[in-house]
Amino acid sequence: MSGTVTLLHIEPNGEVGKSGLVVDTSVKSPSPVTPRLFGKFCEHLGANIYHGMNAQILDNPTFGKWQFWAGDDHPDGGTRPLTDREQIARRIRGHAARMGWPNADRVIDAYFNGCAYPWFPTGGREEVRCSPDVGPKGGRAQRVEVFRSSNGLPQGIAQWIYLPLHRTKGYEFRIVARSVFEPKPIELMLSLVETGEIVTRV
Repeated sequence: MSGTVTLLHIEPNGEVGKSGLVVDTSVKSPSPVTPRLFGKFCEHLGANIYHGMNAQILDNPTFGKWQFWAGDDHPDGGTRPLTDREQIARRIRGHAARMGWPNADRVIDAYFNGCAYPWFPTGGREEVRCSPDVGPKGGRAQRVEVFRSSNGLPQGIAQWIYLPLHRTKGYEFRIVARSVFEPKPIELMLSLVETGEIVTRV
């Protein structure tokens, strides 16, 4: 066809187990490469996606049942969940160290007392109680019971996160909740980890 340029030519060399590559830089494609073409090698290594390329900021935003992998698989397929409390606590402490959480024991205590990982109650057990629940369409949901507040602030559940402000300064959120009794108000608050100062409240 007229106007075409051969960019790749394969020719057998007759030598088994040997191959060669010759690049002729004088031959160029008639179509320029667009400056909008870019790429990134990506392998799903956990942190490369979560808190990396993924726009989701929260860990476990759906309060799903969290299982720690035991490190070996079933012979017939599937993974074995970790059930040893000490090993689970060690995994949580390792995650806390990587993510810079200020208090791993708070998350460990919450995990073993009915709170979806890595969420934790904002108050003590006499103030906030968490337990797993079932959503109206199946799956796991999070029950949160608030009895009282000792610091004058609304109580509930929280998790430690960071906001990648180098990418965006705006965030969208959506909450689906139901009340056993009458409707209750729900607030979303962002506070500084170091001081506890509330930055914004919605």
